[in-house]
Amino acid sequence: MRPVRFSGELYSHEHSQHFEVENSEARLMRDEKGPGGFQLFIDRIPILRWFRQKAKEFLEHIGIKIKDRKQDRGMGMR
Repeated sequence: MRPVRFSGELYSHEHSQHFEVENSEARLMRDEKGPGGFQLFIDRIPILRWFRQKAKEFLEHIGIKIKDRKQDRGMGMR
């Protein structure tokens, strides 16, 4: 369960994209709520959130602004 330092590429099926990684840290941590009991973290961020963050950074870098999913929630009824 010790962290592993690595550099290279990670691929996201959700975004169909490769992300460059330099001197990052991967670690498995216990997750009592999850079905497998463990969760993978990259740089102390859960892997799914890490990929979404990198995809958002990439899109903003090329000039595409994305709304946060949390802001769009709600029924919109008055």
